[in-house]
Amino acid sequence: MIDIHSHILYGVDDGPKTLERSLEMLDYAQKDKITTLFATSHFKPGLESDFSARYEELKPRAAERGIELILGTEIDYVHLATTRPLLTLGGSKFILVDMRQPYLEMSCSHVLYQLSLDGYTVIIAHPERLFMSPDLKIVHELAEMDCFFQLNASSIVGRHGGQAQHIAFSIIKAGLAHYVGSDAHSPRRNFAMSEARDLVNKKFGGEVTELLFEVNAQQLLKNEAPYLVTPPKRKWYQIFKR
Repeated sequence: MIDIHSHILYGVDDGPKTLERSLEMLDYAQKDKITTLFATSHFKPGLESDFSARYEELKPRAAERGIELILGTEIDYVHLATTRPLLTLGGSKFILVDMRQPYLEMSCSHVLYQLSLDGYTVIIAHPERLFMSPDLKIVHELAEMDCFFQLNASSIVGRHGGQAQHIAFSIIKAGLAHYVGSDAHSPRRNFAMSEARDLVNKKFGGEVTELLFEVNAQQLLKNEAPYLVTPPKRKWYQIFKR
């Protein structure tokens, strides 16, 4: 599997504090059948060199475990209007963005439009934890601004409560999900990718699962847009099945 969102680099954000903890996380990733892992620490101005140093230190240790480590970052929305250039996912045009907003600001459409003019494509991280509304109005609005969406595996398996899980499933059902990532921060707050994959496969079938956990991430690695993920409609007699 390809995990496009993790905080594997130590000593740069709220992820692991030591090299030993990063290596422990890599062991968990290996057990979880992750073969490609994006290191997406929270962006902080001036820390790009620290990210690169930690990445270069961990890259061969990941390779020893059969994992390709790729450098990126998770960028808070507040930095999008003022920071250039932005550290993208693996040198692609895609940036991983944490909106940290319960609503869309008036300036959001302008900021996102300017990002597109500057050649960036936005992937919104864990919308199921940010926009806690079952009608998905804000997610639809962001989709209309050409944003894509990454769900957390931990939300899918219910680690953030029933509401986040319900909204994650609603986003998949609406055809608005494009990727699943772990957002792993520590050995305790770890990956859950295999568990989430099994649950998505059970609820939505193999085609949806392959797109969310493999194919669209492979598209990202090729610097190409994800495919739409449209779950098959349930038959009338399946609606009453539990």
